[in-house]
Amino acid sequence: MTDQIPDGLHHDGKGYNILNATPGLFSPWEYGIEPEEVSTNNYCGYIALFDIREGYIYLHYLSVGHTPARRKPPTTNSDDIFDIPMGSAPLPELNGVKASRATGGYFDYENVNLPLDYTGTLTLAETELASEQEGNVTIMSFRVGKLVNIELRA
Repeated sequence: MTDQIPDGLHHDGKGYNILNATPGLFSPWEYGIEPEEVSTNNYCGYIALFDIREGYIYLHYLSVGHTPARRKPPTTNSDDIFDIPMGSAPLPELNGVKASRATGGYFDYENVNLPLDYTGTLTLAETELASEQEGNVTIMSFRVGKLVNIELRA
């Protein structure tokens, strides 16, 4: 199985990989964005980066797998049932930010600065190789978007 690209979080000058979010931290579907799988290392079809600023969590960046709508070349047979639009509807704006074409079938939303009202717990690691079984993890707890507790577990 291909390793999946983790979501990330920045806090106090440190970068973390999100190993687990209970419950889920962010759902693009709630904002009318329907990610598509474009790579085996990203089955969910999106990658999100978050920031904690002044004690609150924000969505900073979102990269979404997306196939823009297009039509197949016209055929000479007007009854051709396969002469249908291909791809997806345009991506909506996210917190006033338009998606821009990136590479590999992805579109990026940059500097989104969307405040989240997340209530739950994040399990984080400072390196890509770390996991809950391999070493230190950081546990951050949030209540309505506000960071309320940080715990380091060995």
